[in-house]
Amino acid sequence: MPPAQGEYPLGTSQIRTGTFTLMTQLTPARAMTAPALPDHAPVFLAPRGTTRPWYDLSTVDPMSLTYDDVLLAPQPQTEVESRRRVDTSVPFGPWRLDLPVVTAPMDTIVGDDMLALFEELGGCTFWPRCDDPVAVAVAHRVRFGPGVRCAYSIGLGDRPESTIELARALADAGVRMILIDIAHGGQARLVRTLGALQSHPDLAEVVFVTGNIATASQARSYLEPEPVATYVRVGVGSGGLCTTRLIAGTGVGQLSAIFDVAGTGLSVIADGGVRHPGDVAKALAAGSQVVMIGSLLAGTDETPGEVIDDGHGPRKFVRGQASFSYMIDNQIAVDKHRAPEGEAGFVPVKGSARTILTQVSGGLRSAMSYTGAANLAEFRRRAVFTLVSNATLFENQPHIFRR
Repeated sequence: MPPAQGEYPLGTSQIRTGTFTLMTQLTPARAMTAPALPDHAPVFLAPRGTTRPWYDLSTVDPMSLTYDDVLLAPQPQTEVESRRRVDTSVPFGPWRLDLPVVTAPMDTIVGDDMLALFEELGGCTFWPRCDDPVAVAVAHRVRFGPGVRCAYSIGLGDRPESTIELARALADAGVRMILIDIAHGGQARLVRTLGALQSHPDLAEVVFVTGNIATASQARSYLEPEPVATYVRVGVGSGGLCTTRLIAGTGVGQLSAIFDVAGTGLSVIADGGVRHPGDVAKALAAGSQVVMIGSLLAGTDETPGEVIDDGHGPRKFVRGQASFSYMIDNQIAVDKHRAPEGEAGFVPVKGSARTILTQVSGGLRSAMSYTGAANLAEFRRRAVFTLVSNATLFENQPHIFRR
């Protein structure tokens, strides 16, 4: 029996023509309009040159997909003749990014050197939570100029008034984008606070980013009864240093989470699960506006911290923001009510993050040329995914040295 109306994943024609079209008729505070639903649902390659929508996969649970489960199928009769001719730029809040990649707000990944590199390459930096984000923002405007592409992270205070007060101070310092940085973006308290922030007259020029979420039902809480968010981080438990799925048993396959949330019309920041440059291309093809990377940059020259060599080669320290190390350093209690959900340790030094970001940019351009897409909007429309077997996953690797 087919699902009843409204039970299909958001982004399908059943939803676009069903009850959820009412979202476009809302008149929320700040004249914020509900996002337009995508006109295209991600599709998978099927036999004899046909395709099928992602939610109609018959051989695998469609909500279990990760980056390693898929490849992008090369397309026929493409007009893009060179990687140099594709446009990887994307609008992102108050800016336009040349590289649709942003940093994760991690204190062992992001510092002034990483911010400077992302400024140069056209990405965006998410500054981690700190004791005085206003002072940091002022210093960045002095060093990098008033147009610095940096979002600043704040927590969800005990009272909405305290969160609004901090956000107003950041806005007075010239900040254009603020991240409400919490692990569980499905909290009703977060939705209420976002509504208060969006409606405040002193914050009309600030873009707020929220999350993390992993399902369309969570996304709808930001849209109904009125939209209170535009950009949302998507990913629960998929980070390279995250243990949420092991400790809390909670999460959704990262690619499926992107499919599901992007179908609501919210602008997705794909957060977590990126282990290879090609994963960035897959995330963007799946519907992400930008891709957030953290552990991929671990050990690079631009990350904060000293290089140590204790006989195991030069290494640098890295930790998740929910690790025991971070919790101790930031006076976060570890007791029966809270367990660490992240790891910490040392990774080999990798050299400059520029090399990694160049691979990401080049890989994205190559993926777009295989798809025949001149820009990212075309990339999302033209992309066709294909499921891979375990044998294909092995075949994906340069296997001549594995015999």
